[in-house]
Amino acid sequence: MRPGEERSLLHDLPRLALLGLGACFILLPYVWMFAASLKPGSEIFRDSLTLWPERFYAIENYGKALSEVPMLRFLFNGALVCALILVFQMLFAVPAAYALANVVVSASTDPEGFGRVPVEAQAMGRPVVATNHGGARETVLEGRTGWLVAPGNAEALAVALATTLDLDLAARAKLAEIGRQHVLDNYTVDLMISRTLALYADLAGARHGRG
Repeated sequence: MRPGEERSLLHDLPRLALLGLGACFILLPYVWMFAASLKPGSEIFRDSLTLWPERFYAIENYGKALSEVPMLRFLFNGALVCALILVFQMLFAVPAAYALANVVVSASTDPEGFGRVPVEAQAMGRPVVATNHGGARETVLEGRTGWLVAPGNAEALAVALATTLDLDLAARAKLAEIGRQHVLDNYTVDLMISRTLALYADLAGARHGRG
């Protein structure tokens, strides 16, 4: 398919069907657990498997769960596990994803005030292809740490991706060095705090001077 060519529903139908089958496969255990929660115990532990209960036992099951099971403790445990998974992803999974990427794309169609993805990618030494609006105009150094393309221009995006993927090892190493240094010189937390405090001090001094 050529860049800029419109996709038809018929063209996407096999892919959508495959995604639909995958979604059904993933959801099937949850559907089965919900169906089991509607049954009495005698229907769950028997040889024959039926999805819909012969006797509707939801009120008894959920009433017993809410009255006898320590739900608050279970909810706390669930929240704790989710928080730990999030921390793990932030510490390991996200940096690993950047490190494994040949190029990082930030193709937002609406301008972002800052946009963390291009900065995070440069901090990890990855080349960036971003849309030429919003914060990316300042955070991405055109031709030095990445490339900027017009928003919504699929052909320009394809050209920029091909250019990035064609870089040799020496060019990639140079781009990575410039990108990391660019982030260290402009976008660290300490630098952001010091510049913010300096701005507040300037504004307070100007206001005091007028007073």
